[in-house]
Amino acid sequence: MLAQSGDAAPADNSSGKRNPIRSGGVVDDGSRTRSDEEARGVAHFQVVGQPDGRYHWQLVNPHGTPAARSSESYATEDEAVAAVEQARRLIGEAPIKRLAQG
Repeated sequence: MLAQSGDAAPADNSSGKRNPIRSGGVVDDGSRTRSDEEARGVAHFQVVGQPDGRYHWQLVNPHGTPAARSSESYATEDEAVAAVEQARRLIGEAPIKRLAQG
């Protein structure tokens, strides 16, 4: 089951630091945030706060259904965002391998 926090983080990002929105906000490009409404209809990564105060990321398909989730949880939102950035790089470079059928 995927947990989501109901508390929203402040939207002010004037310090120049990443400030992902909690409660299902969508992190875009690791430095900009987009609301759930703006992200509908496109696949996107989402950083989710868990009830225990930790965070995980998930990949959400264009229909709004989670398609993949981090196998680990992270102590901070910034750590979860860093993990999303790494996953996005790895996924983009991953080749497609077909199993030989015999």
